[in-house]
Amino acid sequence: MPIDKYLEKLEGARASNKKFNPLPTFSIENTKSYIILEGRSDGSYSYPDLLVATDRSHCYKDWYEAHESLHKENSFMLNLWQFVDYLRLLRTGKVFNANGNYLDSRKLEVILNVLLKIRNPYRAEWLDAYFKVDPTNNSLTINYDHRTVNGKLVPIHKKEIIKFSVETEGIDLDSWLSSSINIHGLPYFSAIKGSTYYYPPTRDKDSVARFFANCIDSGLHCSIQPFNFDDFIEVRAAKLK
Repeated sequence: MPIDKYLEKLEGARASNKKFNPLPTFSIENTKSYIILEGRSDGSYSYPDLLVATDRSHCYKDWYEAHESLHKENSFMLNLWQFVDYLRLLRTGKVFNANGNYLDSRKLEVILNVLLKIRNPYRAEWLDAYFKVDPTNNSLTINYDHRTVNGKLVPIHKKEIIKFSVETEGIDLDSWLSSSINIHGLPYFSAIKGSTYYYPPTRDKDSVARFFANCIDSGLHCSIQPFNFDDFIEVRAAKLK
């Protein structure tokens, strides 16, 4: 799918006066390294069918550098909503690789283990969510679906966040992945408490999101500085199907 068609699906209109990095039709030899994430439409936001890498890559890069590296490879970072759908898909067990065959059950177990299992070493991956604070009225905006436009990282979507959970006691993973989310993928303000770590975006500084797991807990951290980096933070490449 050409990038302009993709942008039409995201924005509802063709982007004709901007020069975007091309994200051409998916073409790769090792199709077993990607799984199919079917597109969804919910309210004012939708996305087309995607191919999502089974493994993380691009370690030791900050949030900006990860975007840059992905875009040079005609790939992009999953936003929060897409990541929720990705987790939900994995937990169903009905996962297909890019050539349309069932993903090997052992590989599926490995992916879930890396994402969720409470163990060492520390693992984390960047997500395409930038939380921007407006100091004039203390409002909070989530920017996502970033693309490189004329050499600069630009979000396709900017939405004010309302009614998201600000609790830091933890959330129930099944609740978050089923219904207790708002349209941006954040746990809803009424999310059921549980053992999955959740640190919400704050209103005192801009931040980005990552999902992590270690020997103590696993969960969603939305108050990370974008220039933060380490060898345990990677990213999961996505492409248009």
